Amino acid sequence: MKDFSHRRLALIRELIGLAFLYGHDTELFYRRFIQAVGIRSLKEKQIIGIPEEVLENAEQLALREGRLSEAEIEMCSLEKCGFTDEELCILYGYKNKNSIYVKRCRINRKLNRKLEGYVDFETLLFGTLFLIVLCLAC
Repeated sequence: MKDFSHRRLALIRELIGLAFLYGHDTELFYRRFIQAVGIRSLKEKQIIGIPEEVLENAEQLALREGRLSEAEIEMCSLEKCGFTDEELCILYGYKNKNSIYVKRCRINRKLNRKLEGYVDFETLLFGTLFLIVLCLAC
């Protein structure tokens, strides 16, 4: 625990140093900041990892079976820990929240889950055909 606290303090010091060095140049500061808090950098500094205890059974099974990559499991873990789409964009270096949505859809497809509010094409087609047959029968 003590070692982890030192790593977090070192990261805070690094971010403060970036603000001091590049505070006058917003664009350069932003690039350096994104590098410092990117998922790869945080993993190298052992600030962030995969806490498997937050994963659902289906996600743990998928990890063991190899259906999901470590990066996909990592994203599931971060979401379960409360990271927002905006925060995930910064961590992964995405410019658009749609990238997170696409990644989430791919993960859910591998887990055979549907997203909330999402209707797949087969369900929509079956429902439409059912309505047409019902109308023709009347």
